[in-house]
Parts: sequence; C-alpha cells; structure tokens
Amino acid sequence: MPFPETAIRPDGSDTLIACHIQPGASRSAVLGEYDGRIKIAIQSPPVDGKANAAVRDFFKKALKISNSRVELVRGQTDRRKVIRIIGMGAAEVQDCLEKLL
Repeated sequence: MPFPETAIRPDGSDTLIACHIQPGASRSAVLGEYDGRIKIAIQSPPVDGKANAAVRDFFKKALKISNSRVELVRGQTDRRKVIRIIGMGAAEVQDCLEKLL
C-alpha cells in the first residue's frame, strides 16, 4: 500500500516526511495513512521532548541511518510533524517504511 504523495516527497537530495504521531503507544510502529500523512505510534510520552527524540530514533532505526541524518523540521509541540531525511531519496524512504506496515 503506497503512502500518499503528500506524505513522502523529495526536497533536493533529501526527503520530507509528513507524519501524524501517536505518543504513549504500547509499541512504536508505522500504522498506515492518516489525513494525508504517515501515522506512527511512538512509545514515549509527549513530555519534555521525549516523543520528539523517540520519533527521530524511530526513523534512524527504520531507515538504518545515523541520527544526524534525521531532522525535525516542523511540529516540535504538535502531533503533526515534518521530518527531513538527509541524503536519502523519497522512493527509498517509501520502500523502507512500507516494509514496516
């Protein structure tokens, strides 16, 4: 099941991922599509930036990249976030995330 074009899009040599985060879940996982974004469950609670750190860690592990290549662009205090994956193409990101469904 491909994600909508609004969820994963190229930005030069980087990729932007529009996500909807569900903090405080029983396990971290890609749940599918939600309102044109990728819905991701994160175990960490939304307290003191812990959920934001967990989102970055989730993408680092899911895409098998270093933490320095994952940047939170927008949504520091919101469930709707935009993540930049530095130096990785949109098709490759989409393939990796779809395998987690």
